[in-house]
Amino acid sequence: MNNYINLKNNFINNYHIDEYKIIFTDGSKKKNLKSSDNYIANNQLETILQKCFLNDIINKLDLNDCYYYNITETHGNANLSIIFNSFKDISEDKVDFDFAFQNGTFKLAVSKEYWEKKNLKKNVAIIKRWEEHFRKVSSEAMTRVNISNKNKRPRISMSWQFPCEGDWYRTKPDKMIETFKEQINKSKQLQQRILAEFSNNK
Repeated sequence: MNNYINLKNNFINNYHIDEYKIIFTDGSKKKNLKSSDNYIANNQLETILQKCFLNDIINKLDLNDCYYYNITETHGNANLSIIFNSFKDISEDKVDFDFAFQNGTFKLAVSKEYWEKKNLKKNVAIIKRWEEHFRKVSSEAMTRVNISNKNKRPRISMSWQFPCEGDWYRTKPDKMIETFKEQINKSKQLQQRILAEFSNNK
């Protein structure tokens, strides 16, 4: 346990050094395909340490207007999702806009608790209602529109890459926090543009 605690604390403070690269690159790999044979790889700690990294980011951000966030994982890569507000669309049902980050990619998505199977039909309908507006704003903002139906979790989002030269996880701590703040603000601006499009075309 002491080995893990020491590792976690050192990683949080020095995640950007070469020694910890595998935490960000090997999380989705099977044990026999990992690039290193060390304590991290042998105990398959990559994903849990990614989650610790994202939790540390959250603790350092000013999220007074956030009413919910969670840190999950898909395919070994930790995923941060921050929900800032809900919006009642023409179905008179509340939908959530969330800002997400996973493995160097930022996203802005809209859904009705897409992870809940009971909302499958609602989220298929949300995609149909919102796709045109997402595509228009995405085209202007030079982002990418994604429509996911994997694992019966329909969801529409727009995504863009972490703005840096080289590997995103080599960004130093102060710059990392600054970048997250900038991208959260960008997502809020995109959300406002999408809502304006939606309101103007009801």
